[in-house]
Amino acid sequence: MNLQAATTEELLEIVGSGREMHSPDAVAAAEAELVRRAAGDEVRSLKKVRRAGTICAVVGGFFMLWGLSMAALGTSMLEVPRVESQEGPFVFRYFGVIYVVGALMEAAAGGVLLWGGLDLRKLRSRGRVLIVAVLWFGFGLIAVSTVSWVASLPWREAPGSTAVVMSAGGLIVAAFWSFLLWLPYRYFTSSRVRGACGE
Repeated sequence: MNLQAATTEELLEIVGSGREMHSPDAVAAAEAELVRRAAGDEVRSLKKVRRAGTICAVVGGFFMLWGLSMAALGTSMLEVPRVESQEGPFVFRYFGVIYVVGALMEAAAGGVLLWGGLDLRKLRSRGRVLIVAVLWFGFGLIAVSTVSWVASLPWREAPGSTAVVMSAGGLIVAAFWSFLLWLPYRYFTSSRVRGACGE
């Protein structure tokens, strides 16, 4: 029997319930083939984790550079208005400040993601923790942005249905981005990644 062509279920049967039906050499060969396949699966799993770290490092570096450039652009091109000369919701009165602070926060999160990705490539537990921390920061940012959006709507001036539709749209967008963040969060908190990092 060609053990390399056999399925894992067939090999498990040889070393398990069908052990007495095969010679000791066949059982030993089946056990060795199972060990070889397990080692190959582990190597492939580690490669996937390192590849995920590379992706995080690239994305983090991009967001860091983009955030810094947007902060510089906002500082040079946007004039922060005076409170007494503005009327309207808080978000619009302080849009310039919020823009620059948001860009700096994006740059900081990108830097942490870059650091975490580089550490994850070396299978360090700290790298996984940093990436998960950035994802939690993203969840918090989505929550704060959604609450700010709903609170800034002109509930008194606009018809009730208009404000409800706009707030519902904000909740849908928040749910969409939360789902996109949940996918990598689920991966980086999985037992596979934890095990690869020695946790």
